[in-house]
Amino acid sequence: MIPVWKKYGIGMVMLLGLLFIYSIYLLTINRLGDFDTLAVTKMALAVCGMGLCVMLILTFLLDTKIDLGAIFFLVMIIADFFALMTNLIDASFIGSSSYAWLITISQYANPALIYSIMLFSWMYIAYISGPRGRMSMRFDAIISVIFAFGMALLFVNIFTGYLFTVTKDALLVYGPLKWLLMVPTVSMVVVGIFGTYALVRGKRKKLALAVLIMAPVTSMLLDLYFSPVGTTNEIFCLALLIIYGNFYVGRSQELILKEAELMEQRAKILISQIQPHFLYNSLTSIMNIKGNPPATREAISEFGLYLRGNMDSLKKSGPVMLRDELDHVETFIILQKLEWGDKLGYKLDIKVKDILVPAQTLQILVAYCIDYGLKPSDGGTIYVNSWIAGSNYVITVGHDGKRFDTSALDQDDSTYPGEMTFNRISNRLADLVGGKIEMFRRDGGGNLFRILIPIPRKTHTRPSYQER
Repeated sequence: MIPVWKKYGIGMVMLLGLLFIYSIYLLTINRLGDFDTLAVTKMALAVCGMGLCVMLILTFLLDTKIDLGAIFFLVMIIADFFALMTNLIDASFIGSSSYAWLITISQYANPALIYSIMLFSWMYIAYISGPRGRMSMRFDAIISVIFAFGMALLFVNIFTGYLFTVTKDALLVYGPLKWLLMVPTVSMVVVGIFGTYALVRGKRKKLALAVLIMAPVTSMLLDLYFSPVGTTNEIFCLALLIIYGNFYVGRSQELILKEAELMEQRAKILISQIQPHFLYNSLTSIMNIKGNPPATREAISEFGLYLRGNMDSLKKSGPVMLRDELDHVETFIILQKLEWGDKLGYKLDIKVKDILVPAQTLQILVAYCIDYGLKPSDGGTIYVNSWIAGSNYVITVGHDGKRFDTSALDQDDSTYPGEMTFNRISNRLADLVGGKIEMFRRDGGGNLFRILIPIPRKTHTRPSYQER
């Protein structure tokens, strides 16, 4: 079922989309020579900005999490859309006496929308800065008073015309106090900058929000000294895009961290439910029962070691030493030999053991080699090697059985439910140790997983070894 807010949002996007299409139509009729170059430039900028606003709103509607901060941001985008539309109306109908009423509405709506954008910009900043305190409320009050002052100026101008008037011929005539139109915007910019640096934590957030606050000042300077085309609303639109990109990246990182914390909590809960000490003691008791054959006792002992290794790896959030991982792999191989016997071979050629690797990475790769490579060929040998090559540690895990590709490892989660596909192993290597993994065809048959891990700068580079 579609949430109510999304239904209204979709309706809003459809309305804005129709207005956007109409704006494109106004721009295209210039092929008849109705507009001069300056008017066409204004219209083109407005149309581009309106299209960008529609795309930003669509991306918000695709997001499942809409909080109060997102609502403030949406209001800013919508307000900027209509402010851009007033630019389009001015460029399209200025000087057309039959549209004098539309030009009048546009001239009042444009500054009102800019003041509104500044107000909601501050509300957005105050929301993301965290819990509201006295200082935040003081800034709220100052911004609100400035906004009310700006709206009052526009209301009084209806009766006095001291700021501007629109003639019957749809021409704009500025009054003696036109400079007052900029006072609310500049004042809110100054207050907003002080408020941002007083309340918001984090250099990246401060910089991004400063871009939003400084947008109107930048556009005013451009309009005053360089550009005959009004750019205030277009620059606002670009500032909103920068803010969205900045906080979208930050939010994505927060979601990744929360997901990692959730997985860690689940692992801890699993460990507490399994009660590992009880399992170890139970296995020891079974192993010591009189009459157990030596092979059974040895198998139970190895399984206890394997179980302990799995439990220990769940407790660790970071990487482990290769030597510890190899001990765990060796225990895993011993247990596999109970089923395979002499059909399963295991050869090591380890030049370096002091390498940090994500826990259980090698064991899962060995399991892949057995399940996908050796089972179809009814046996074979597992090869595990490590050495240094240039600025990287190199670890390889291979087999001489049937060849397979990584697509099988990513499509089949049944062997390792909720655990490690090949892509997840690759991601863990990149995240935890900055490494990468690739799979090749092994000379002599089978596959070869190759892991490259950058050597930390503190470690002196040793002579390179060649794989044997």
